Amino acid sequence: MQDYIPREIDINEKIETVTVKQYDHLSRFLRIQIFDKDLDENGDRQPLNIVGCNARLYMETDDNLAFIDGEVTDGEMGITTFSIPNGATQTAGNYRAEIVISDPTGNFPTISTKEFVINVEQSVRVPSKIEATGQFSALENALNNVDSFRDEMNTINSRIDEIIALLLCDGAGAHNAVYRGKNLGTSVTSAQYQAISSGKFTDLYIGDYWAIDSVNWRIAAFDYYYYCGDTAFRTHHAVIVPDTCLYNEQMHKTENGQYEAGAANTTEGGYIGTDMYKTGLEQAKTKIKAAFAGHVCKHRLYLTNAMSNGHASAGEWVDSEVDLMCEHMVYGCGIYSPVPNDTAIPTNYRGEKSQLPLFALEPSRICYNRATWWLRDVISATLFAAVAATGGASTGGASRLFGVRPAFCIS
Repeated sequence: MQDYIPREIDINEKIETVTVKQYDHLSRFLRIQIFDKDLDENGDRQPLNIVGCNARLYMETDDNLAFIDGEVTDGEMGITTFSIPNGATQTAGNYRAEIVISDPTGNFPTISTKEFVINVEQSVRVPSKIEATGQFSALENALNNVDSFRDEMNTINSRIDEIIALLLCDGAGAHNAVYRGKNLGTSVTSAQYQAISSGKFTDLYIGDYWAIDSVNWRIAAFDYYYYCGDTAFRTHHAVIVPDTCLYNEQMHKTENGQYEAGAANTTEGGYIGTDMYKTGLEQAKTKIKAAFAGHVCKHRLYLTNAMSNGHASAGEWVDSEVDLMCEHMVYGCGIYSPVPNDTAIPTNYRGEKSQLPLFALEPSRICYNRATWWLRDVISATLFAAVAATGGASTGGASRLFGVRPAFCIS
């Protein structure tokens, strides 16, 4: 049985005592999420980005200083995992420890947590005192039965997956209705690409993801844009959304790269007129095309390109590979988007006609990254739509520095 011991810590905060059991080997896992000492503009703690860094736990044993190398399991969220080997649990007692984060390239400063205590709790199971009695034989048999039961359950679970696959129909309709959330590996296989391009989506479901280049790329929808556009998009596809923001960027760039009041906050030219659309997505496109080389689809989107009296007044159909999401994709409707009144009809026309199944079936995926990120909807003469770190709908002046979390299609 693997026992995960979760901890959320700030760099400068004291960590509470961590308890493990004497003689246990690779069955206790310490999962640490490290937060920066600084808060964002909303007053929320921000995970410390440790992508590419090494994590090491130092533990002071009887007369020695031992270390345990950790695995950075989600660098952007500051999460690292340590497995506690039996070499560190041979003697019961309290031991001083600390975690050190370092960058092998030297581009990231070496930082360490506050000192904390690992309590190795004394075990009844002392190897030198165990006698070959009927009681211990019975215990050994029971443990063997547990292992056998676990193997049987794994077989049953595999069979359940096979039965579910038989019960479900092929195609987007059925597969858009099931959230699974399975790790599909570190690259898309040829069989998986074939399942997408055929429109059957065999053994692929909403929430499944590929872990590539320290990013979880999650399936958000199947055939969401199928037959949409001024030119019908007839390629079967999966819409992919990263779990976290890829980086931060401004809709309209300022010289110092920071928020400025006044003229810098303009929505003139709509979404197409922004620096985000013109150049701000290039970094995302490079990363995405490296992860899904040769399989990112081009399709048609209707995007705003003009403003009048504080609302979008015109738009055009354009080719799209990677773009920001809109309110309809996240929430299923416009929240802050202007609506028609007696004097104006805003240009709210769009091909995205419904909420992405990922966010409909598992709403926590909207705010899982606990960061504020941009949407492409024009809200007023100065504001674009956004998703707040709290998960709520929000807006931001065009020079705000928010996260870039785009959507794209693969086939």
